[in-house]
Formats: sequence, C-alpha cells, structure tokens
Amino acid sequence: MKYVTAPLLFALRLIAVLLGVLVLVAVVAFVLVGYTGFGANFAVQQVTKRIASPDFAVHVGRVSAPLTGYFTVESVTVSDSEGPYVDVQDIVLDWSPLALFSGKFSAENLTAQSIEMKRLPAPGPEKADTATKESGPFSLPIGIEISHFGFPAIDIGAPVLGEDYPLSAEGHVDAVKDRISVALDATHRARPNTYVKATVDYAPADNRMDISAEVNEPEGGIVATLIKLPGAPALNIKLDGNGPLSDWSGTLTAALSGDTLGTIDIDHQLDADGNRTVALSGSGQFAPLAPEDFRSLVEGTTNLDVSATLAPSGRVAINRGTVTTGGFSLQASGAYDPKGTNDLTATLAATDEPVPFAWPLGEDQLSLAMTSAAVTLSGDAQNADITASAKLARLTVPQADVSDVALDVKGTGFNITERSGTLDTTLSVGGIVLDNEAISPFVRAPVTIKAPVTLAGSQITLDKATLESGAIGGTVDLAYDTADGGLNGHAKLFLAPDALPTAAANMISGTTRVESDFALAAGGAISLSGLEVENDLVNASGDVALSDGSLDASLKAVVADLARLAPQVSGKAELSLDAKGDVTKPDIDAKVTADALQITGETLENFVLTLSGKADMAAPEATLSASGNYAGQPLTLAADVASSDGAIAISGIDGKVGANTLSGDLTLNGEFLPAGGISFDFPDLKLLAGLAGQQASGSLKGRVELDNDGGKLGLSLDASSDRLGFATVSAENLDADVTVADIAELKASGKIAVGTLNASGQSVSNIALTARNDGNSTTFDLAARYQDKPIEAEAVVTRGDTIEIDLQRLSGSPMAVDLRLAQPGHVSIANGTANLSNIRLGIGGGTVSASGSVGNTLNLAIDINGVSAAVANLFVPSLGAEGTVSGTVRTSGSLANPAADYDLTWNNGNLAQNRQLGGPSFTLSASGRYDGNQVTTDATMNNGSGMTVTANGSVGLTGNMPLDLAVRGQLPLSMVSAAAANAGFVLSGSATGDITVGGSAKSPQLSGGVDVNITSLTDIRRGITLNDIRGRVALAGDRVTIDGITGRLSGGGTITIKGNVGITGDFPAALQVVADNAVINDGTLLSTTVNGTLSLDGPVLGSPRLSGRLALGRTAITIPERLPASISDINIVHENASAAVLAQAKALAPQETTGARSSIALDITIDAPNAIFVRGRGVDAELGGSIRVAGTTQNPVVSGGFDLIRGRLSLLNRRLDFSRGRITFGGALVPIIDLQAQTSAGSTAISITLEGVASDPQVQLSSTPPLPQDEILAQLLFNQSSSRLSALQIAQLADAVLQLTGGTDQSLFSAVRNALGIDNLDLSTDDAGNTSVSVGKYLNNNTYVEVEQSRDTGTQANINIDIGRNFILKGSAGSRGETSGGIFYEREY
Repeated sequence: MKYVTAPLLFALRLIAVLLGVLVLVAVVAFVLVGYTGFGANFAVQQVTKRIASPDFAVHVGRVSAPLTGYFTVESVTVSDSEGPYVDVQDIVLDWSPLALFSGKFSAENLTAQSIEMKRLPAPGPEKADTATKESGPFSLPIGIEISHFGFPAIDIGAPVLGEDYPLSAEGHVDAVKDRISVALDATHRARPNTYVKATVDYAPADNRMDISAEVNEPEGGIVATLIKLPGAPALNIKLDGNGPLSDWSGTLTAALSGDTLGTIDIDHQLDADGNRTVALSGSGQFAPLAPEDFRSLVEGTTNLDVSATLAPSGRVAINRGTVTTGGFSLQASGAYDPKGTNDLTATLAATDEPVPFAWPLGEDQLSLAMTSAAVTLSGDAQNADITASAKLARLTVPQADVSDVALDVKGTGFNITERSGTLDTTLSVGGIVLDNEAISPFVRAPVTIKAPVTLAGSQITLDKATLESGAIGGTVDLAYDTADGGLNGHAKLFLAPDALPTAAANMISGTTRVESDFALAAGGAISLSGLEVENDLVNASGDVALSDGSLDASLKAVVADLARLAPQVSGKAELSLDAKGDVTKPDIDAKVTADALQITGETLENFVLTLSGKADMAAPEATLSASGNYAGQPLTLAADVASSDGAIAISGIDGKVGANTLSGDLTLNGEFLPAGGISFDFPDLKLLAGLAGQQASGSLKGRVELDNDGGKLGLSLDASSDRLGFATVSAENLDADVTVADIAELKASGKIAVGTLNASGQSVSNIALTARNDGNSTTFDLAARYQDKPIEAEAVVTRGDTIEIDLQRLSGSPMAVDLRLAQPGHVSIANGTANLSNIRLGIGGGTVSASGSVGNTLNLAIDINGVSAAVANLFVPSLGAEGTVSGTVRTSGSLANPAADYDLTWNNGNLAQNRQLGGPSFTLSASGRYDGNQVTTDATMNNGSGMTVTANGSVGLTGNMPLDLAVRGQLPLSMVSAAAANAGFVLSGSATGDITVGGSAKSPQLSGGVDVNITSLTDIRRGITLNDIRGRVALAGDRVTIDGITGRLSGGGTITIKGNVGITGDFPAALQVVADNAVINDGTLLSTTVNGTLSLDGPVLGSPRLSGRLALGRTAITIPERLPASISDINIVHENASAAVLAQAKALAPQETTGARSSIALDITIDAPNAIFVRGRGVDAELGGSIRVAGTTQNPVVSGGFDLIRGRLSLLNRRLDFSRGRITFGGALVPIIDLQAQTSAGSTAISITLEGVASDPQVQLSSTPPLPQDEILAQLLFNQSSSRLSALQIAQLADAVLQLTGGTDQSLFSAVRNALGIDNLDLSTDDAGNTSVSVGKYLNNNTYVEVEQSRDTGTQANINIDIGRNFILKGSAGSRGETSGGIFYEREY
C-alpha cells in the first residue's frame, strides 16, 4: 500500500503546484491588464488582431488602465476594404469596476470628443443565416446604468444622408435586469430647430411602458429630403403613450409646415393567457409623408381601423380590418393559426381607377396599376384550403410593358405549418410589349400559364405546367431545390411560324416543336439533354453542356428541302457538329452530306463537306474539304487554315468543278488585309455559276495578286474573256491588265477594254477605261459609244495628305437623255471623308448640283433645277410623265444611319392616266425628312381647275411600318368631266376629303372621310338626271361607311345610298340603295315612280348578293314612232314566254363576254299590281303584276311579268279591246310587249298582235277565214273589201298602216293637215257609200273646235273646253237647227 500511495501523493502535489502557478499567472495577467496601461494596450492589440479580416478592421489608439475607474481611449477607427469609415476621438468613461460584482455596469459619465461617420460600410461577403432560438421572457444578463452620456460632435458625411449632418447628443441609460429607462436629446448643431427627443420607461415586471418621442425639423430638413417630399417642408412627428402593458394606449401625430396631417391612436392589451391585442385607428392626409413612389397609394383621406390579437401559439386573429384611401379599400377578417383552425379573408379593391404603385429597381423602377386582390385561408393548419387572386391593369418593368394581368391560386389540403402541398396557379396576360425586339415574336399576348406548384420541404416542383400564347404553347416540368439552388426539368414547346424570325417564318409552315431536358446547377453549370427541334424544314437533335467555361456539344440536323433556304437549290441535306473544350476556342468537327441536290437544273451528287479545327476567333485553325459530282462533272475543294504570329494563313486552296479550276494561297495579317495570289481558269462559267445558283455563260481566265505591304492593300489583275454573260448583262472581248498599288488611294495603272457590253436590251461598244499613273496623280479616261454616239469621261486623282479628284469631263446622251458635266467638279478625300464641290450635271434640260461631305457624318446638299420629269419615262414608259422637277435635298447623320431633308416641286406636271381623264396639268410640292426609321412629308398638289390636296405625316420604315398621315383636299369634278362624257355622263360638282391614315402598312387604319357635293349627274343615254347629290363617305379603321348620300331626280323623288364597305381582302360590303318616290323618265320610252330598297351584301370582289324589293307606281310605256336600236341589252332568260318573244329576245341578246372577276348574285322583286300603262300607235292598255330577277349579273334569270288588266287599240274610227297582254323585260331593261286584240267585221274574225321590244314592236294581222293583210285591214276599218274602197279610204288605210308599223309620218293626210294648218282631218264612208268629212283644230291647250259635214246630218260644229280637274265642257250646233251641250267628267284608267 505504501508503494501505491506515494506516487499518488506526488502527483497530487504536482497538480496543486501547477494550479497554483496558473492562479498566480491569472492574477498577474488580471493585474497587468486591468491596472496597467501597458497590459491594457497589449490586450487591445491582441483582440483587434484576432477580429480583423480583409473586409473589417478596428484600430484602437492608446488606452488607460480600465479597472482604475477612469478609462480613456485615445481613438477608435473602423475600416473596411475601402478604408476608414468611422472615427471616434477621445473617449472617456468614468465608471465603478466594483459595481460589476453586484451584476451591474455603472458609470457616472461617458463622453467622446468627436464621432465621424464618413460613409456607410462597403457591402461584404454574404454570411450564412444563423439559426434563431425562441426567446424567453425579457431579461438583461447584466444591469447597465449610465448616469450621463454626451457626444458634442457627431458628424455624419454626405455619402450617408445626402448632405453633411452635424449633430450633438446627450442623455442617460438605466437598464437594470427587467427594466429599461432611456432619455435622448439629439440636436442639429447648425439648425437648432432640428432635433430628436425621446424618453422611454419600459418595465415588463411592473406591467408598464411610458413613451414620449418627437422628431422636428424646419423646411429643407434631412427627413423630408430623404423621403423626397415636394419642397422638403417643415416636419413634426410625435408619439406619446403610457399605461400598463395590459391596457396601454398612445397617439401618433404628424404635421407638415405647421398643418396637422392626421392622428393615429394605438392601443395594446395583454390578457392573463398572454394574448396581445393591438388596435390602430385614425385618419388623415398622409400622402405628403409618403415617398413619391408610394404616394399614389395613400392619396386623399386615409381611414384606418385595424385590430388584431396575437396569441403565444402564433395565432393571429383580425378583429377589425379596414383601411381606405382615395385609391383603394382593404378589408380583412378572420384568423390565421399555424397550429389550429384558419378562417382568414382579405380583399383589396381600387376605389375608382386602378391603384398605381412604383418600386425602385436601381436606376429603373417597377410600376403597376392594381385593380383588385383577394386572399382566403380556411380549414385546419394541416389540411387548409387557400385561394388567392390579383388583377393588374398594367405592369411595367424596364424590359416589358404588360397589361390586363390576372393571377389565380387555389390549393386544397395545404399544410401551412410545414408549408407543403400543391397550389394550382393560373396567370393570364392580355397584352405584352417587350423592349427587346429580338424576342418579341416569341412572347405575344394573350398569354396563359397554368401551373400546379407543389411545395415539399426544400423542393418546389411544377408538374405539367402549360403555356398558351399567340406565339408559343407547350408544357414544362420543373423541380427547384431551395437548399442547393439546383434546378432541373423537361420542356416541350410549340412555336407558331410567325413567332420565329421573319427569315425563318417565311421558310416554315406549321408549328415548330422544341423539346429538351434541362438542368441548372447552383454553380452556373447548364445542360440541355435530349434536345429536339422539329418542323417541316428541320429535324435536329443533340446535347449541350456548359460548365466552368467548358463546352461539350453534339448536334445533328436534317434539312428537308434546301429550296426554302435558297430557291436555286432543292433536296435534303444532313449536318452534324461536335464542339468540345474552352467555350471561347472549342475544338470543332462539322460535316454536311447530301445524296442528291438539284441546283439550277443540275444534280449535285454524293456531296460531302467536312470542317475540323479550333474555333478561336483570335487564332483560328481548320481543315476544309469538299467532294461530289455536279452535272456529271467531279467537284473538289480543299484548304487549310493556320495561325501564327497574329497572321492567318489559308494555304493549299484548290478547287475544281469540271474543267474549271481555282488555286492559290492567301495570308491575312493582323488587320485582315490579304496577301498572296489566286489563279483561275473558268472555261465553263455556266457550270460554275450554276453551282452557285446563278446564271452565267462564257469563260474567264487570269490571275489576281494581292499584297499588304505597309498596311496598304494592293491588287494586280490580269484577266481575259472572249465572252462573259451574267443574267441580262453580257460582255464580249474583255481584256483587263490593271495594277492598283494602293486601292484606298486609287493608285492605279493599266487598262480595261470591252468590245461590247449588252444590258437589258441596250448596247454599249468600244469601252475603254484607262488609268495612267504619274507620280502622285492618276488620270482615268473612259470612252465608249452608245446608240452610235460617243460617251466620254475624264477624272484626275491626286494623292497627298488628302486625295483630290478633279472631274474634268463628262458628256453623252444615254437613252436620248442629254447628260453632261456643266462645269469641272472636285472631290477631296481625307480621313475617310469625301468633300464635294462644284459638282454640277446637266440632265434632262435641267441641272443637278451637289456639294458638301460624305464620311462618318453626312453633310451633302443636292440642288435640282428644271429637270424634265420625262426622264422617268425611260424607266417606266407607260408613266407618261410631263413637266419639270426642281428643289433641294440635304443629307445628315452617318452612312450607317443617314438622314435627309427634302423640298421638291413638280411644275406643270402630268401623267398619262391624268390626261386620259381629261385632267389638267398640276403642281406638286413636297417637303419632309428621311431618318432611316421613317419618312415624313408635307405635300400640296393643285391645278388650274381648283383642285387642292394636301398630305402630311409620316410612314415608318421598320417593324410593322407604322402610318401617320393626314390627307385633305378639294376635288372639282370638272377634272373628270371628259372621262365622264366618254362614258355617257355629264357631271358637275365637287368632293372634299379629310382622311387620316394610321395603323401599319400591313394593316392600315383609316379615319375621316369625303364629303360629296355633286350638283348634277346625267345619264345621257337614258335621259336620267340626279341633282343635289349630298352626303359623306366616312372612314373608320378598315371600313368605309357611306353616311347616306342622297340625290334628287329631275322628275321628282330621291335616291339614297348608305352602308359600309371593308377595305381589306375582297372588300366586304353591306350597302343599301333606297328609292323614295323616284321618278324615272328617259324622255321617250319609259316613265315610272319607284319606291323600295336594294341591298348589296358580301365581298365586292367575290360574289356579293344584290337583293331587295321595288314597288312601281304609275308607269307609262310609250311606243314611239321609231327609236334607234342603240341600247345594249343584258342577257335575260324568259320563263313561260311565247316562241315569238323568245325569238325576239334571242335576236336582241348581246355577245357573251368574259373576264369579269366577280359575279353578283341577284334576288330582286319588282311589284306593280296595276297602273302600268302602255300607249302609242293606237295602243292604250293597263297592266299589272310582279317580276323577280334571280341568277347573277352574268346570267340573270327573270321570272314573272306584267299582265293585262284592261286595254284597247284605236285604229282610225275603230276601237278594239285587247283580249291578251303581257310585258316582260329584256336587254337593258327595255320592255318587251305581247298584246293581242280581237274583233269581227261581218263574218270575218280578226286578230291584231303587237310583239317585241316597246321601242319597235312588230304587228301581225290574222283572220278567219284567212285573208291578205291589206284585205284584213280594209274589213277591219271599213267593213268592206279593199276593192270597193274609194281613193280617200285607201289613203286612210295607208295612214293606219303607218300608225301600226311606226312609219315616218309622211302620209297624204299628214301633208294635207300640215298645208291647211289643222290638227285633225278625217274622212269616213258608211255601208251605203256616203262620205263624211271632219276638220278639227286646237285653239289653245284647252280648247278644241271641230266641223263635220255629211249627207245625213248636214253641217255640225262641235267645241270641247277642258276646264280642269278632269271636267270638260262640250257643245254642238247643226245646220238643221239642232243643238246640244253639257259638262262631262272624264278620267283615264
């Protein structure tokens, strides 16, 4: 036992000694640090070293011993990566170290001579969030008691608050265990009225809190400036409150410039279970206090009435929840409980207009206008139902402007405690305007996104989210991990053709499918796997990965038909590409293969193109090879590309197509100027050009040498050709031997000769361009012959500090246009700018002058004086332009973005079309500007006939080519009188237009209209005149509306046209023609009154339909003596007509015509139940009925007609009643009549038939038993055989024949009447052969006197006086004493 305990005792003694040493060291260290300046400074240095980092450092000056009770610090400086930003000088702490043993830090005084904050600390690296623990009841670990603190100089720099802000502050702090008492009095040293005062006494154990705080500053204060109050007015904000925590109340007030804005009462209650109820109520005009971006939210009066109870469990119950402002109303009620039952509802609605709101985004901002929003939450926290919605009228961010936005969210069975579950989300957008034009076609409204969003732990997933828009549709699966930031998924999209770039959209029909898996790692790595792109042109697939600047891509594609890329090529091609390595210079292997391609009518077979190398733009390397057979001839191409010392060498260039060969080597220097030589021998240019999809013929052989010595590009060309042809241009006997030592300075010598040059049917011969170099100058001479007339030009180029070009000579008359250099001109070139002076050309009888400069900027003045407009006829012969053009053009801007201002006048102008219309010459003046994006114009056109038309506005040249034009003018219709006369019309009046053109060139939108004021319009052939035609043709969008154009017919009544016509497509129309008691009278044949409406519906250029119903009033058809058969007839198909009528209609039918673009369908009904009167040649008949016109204008079908009601035929002294009658229409609606009258004379039955067009009906006489025509007429008129007629009766018979057949009115009886000056002469014979004679004359329009002499009655005088209103006074007296008289009423039926 002794041997065991001895070592143990030794060990214990050793441990005791060591502990004693440690205690001694600790005591010594405590004494050194606490009671000596040396120890304190050493300790401070060690601490500051250990807390220092590259982004944070604290430098502490000399300190005194801290435990002496009087602790001083010379200075404290805080720095970051940008240097010091806080500096504190002369800190003094008067405190009691012994108080620490009672658990309290106690100090009588804490001061610092100065505190300076120069700026805010620079942003440091982001630190990981640290977990927070639930806090227990309030309690300080140690008491703090500072009886007084004072900081007389606190200086905050302008970078912090926008201006230098000098403050002083003093107060005290008493925070012992569970109580805090603080007082602060801070004052602006330069503005005594700017201060912050606050006292707080908070004692949770005593259930009490007292607060009194005030912020005050005069006009221009820092708070008003920081929150951007307009004018930075004086500001005062006070908060006063006191009472126990279980029933605490306070009041917050705010005032600007002495005016109280409002008051908010604050109440706090705490019950025994720890539930806190907070209530806010009040009202005021708080908009002036809000930052500018938020001010619109609280415009007007804000009313606040909110009360909520917060439970220790986390439950929040809204007892009252109403907030209203001038812009919106917010209502909330119910409860949110993360561990219990929820019943929460909140709605926000705009008061009137959508609520505007803006949020700063750096130098830009997000702005929106909200219409409404709503949220509901119900059910158990583990299984809750959520709905939310929001509607925005507008949402604007720097990249886009979105309108009509609607968001709807619905979730069932959502766990709000764990924040897990699925939310069905729908987002719709009505309008989108993107700032980036490149992606605008892909994102086109309307857009709808439907996405079931699932939350589970750190995972957020979208399962089959759908996208529908005007351009793109498809589905997306997505998973995002909030823990590691990784995102992956699968997308399948379908793109409409017009969503693609214009060039691609023109090649592809149908949709394009794009499908791929994708992944995005938190570190930035991106991958696309299983990528597929498919449409009717391309089928591509592959994988792409990009990580840490390294690219790994493998792609394959099949182009279905190359004809869509180049019309000259057709067939299928396959492409493959592999790219690996550094993304800035990857190694690439590419291959293009095609089994058979058709190129310009020939076949390219077994084509293979390979390219391998390094895609380094600074130092490319590649090997290129191609092979195949074209038009049965072998094709090969090879070249190698290598880089060395900044130069790129293209060596081993060797190409063959049949007998055509190309070989050589080139080297590109650092400025990409080439050097080397290329030899070419093309004996069959047709074959070579065909491979390039061009048309050429002939041969060309030679060599081109290039050099780049001294950084200048030189060229030497030696080439020849017997014949060379490109499209419509050909040259014969070409020989070029030219050396250009410096292309930029035109330092050239040699000659180019062409025997004949043919272009577009024009031929130029003996062309010789010679360059002679003499020291610093080169003379260029051009000589040729055109239309056997010489063309000559000469220019001298002088090189020095600048290049001077003197234009010495230019003369010729190409295409019969005199062209000459009016005076020597000069061009000076320096620093890439050409300065023109004295450039003056004589052309077309006038001159064109140019002066100014052309370079990086344009400053060119072009003056045009008296140039004949007929010059344009050389290019467009049918134009027929006349007159002269004068004016100015001034250019500005740059070559990349040129602009021009123009002011031109066309005097005595005319065009072939205008002359054909009989229009006089005109003057057209136009001025405006071209700036690359649009052309503006202000044009005026007038002539001697009173026409004045103005047009001003702009036409866009990019995008949709927007239009903004206003056209106004006065058009006298006398301008088209000649054209109207040629068409058979006489026209007078005017039209006034006021038209605005908007929209775009593809979809123009029109507004305004044309006011029509036509004095008269006469159809000469039909004798119809319309007077006082008034109305307006209005334009709106893509439609023309006729606002009731009405004209009065000369015979009475009106005709009105109204409706609208579209100006797109086939011009869809909806027009009506309304006849209101319209009297139609051609003056000879037809007179009628029409009422009714005709409608024209459908596409004017398609197959419109003309339908309606017309009612004819009293109608008179007059059978004339004779009319010229000059009225053309339309093709009418008669139904149920007699053979004679059909034969007559066939004879009148015009030849069929073709070429009409459209045919109008007809459905017109013409009603006339009675009062259709046919008169003339003894006919007096009334008819009635209905006609329907169907079919088309090219093949009309007429059914129905007008049937006889009553009628008679008067022939000399006989009146015959019609037994049959019918009228149809043929030709140009010329009536076709069919009338028959029957009677008897003795034992003879007689029929008289009138058939044919009313202008020239044919008469047929028939009898039973059959008799000759003259015998029938004798029996009808005299009831006796023609052999028994007297001479006078035979004359009367001849008169009757002329009456029926429409003769020339040159009968015997007519001659006698004319010789005697009487109106009526009648001779008749009775059965006994007794003759009577009667003679009559109109004394005036109302009085008729007649004398009759016969054997039986002797002499008798008769008088008829028309006294009006169908009443006639009649009287007679005879030689034998008999008399008679009376008043009679007569009316025609």
